[in-house]
Amino acid sequence: MRTARADGLWASIASFEALHAAWIAARRHKRYAQAASDFAWNAEGHLLELRDELLSSSYVPGEYRLFAIRELHEGQS
Repeated sequence: MRTARADGLWASIASFEALHAAWIAARRHKRYAQAASDFAWNAEGHLLELRDELLSSSYVPGEYRLFAIRELHEGQS
């Protein structure tokens, strides 16, 4: 059961402005990645659709993508 306070917080998190700011932060250093370019082509539409799904509780996340992170050790470049 959600309270009015939680609903207000959820609405601010799922606002277009908050989602847009999160997208700008997430795309940093990924500007030339294909997935980022595809999303950017219709970013406003994607963000509005995401907002609607979040507010209606119908959002379903996609599958996880696995990737490896290579850590450089001291002395490597």
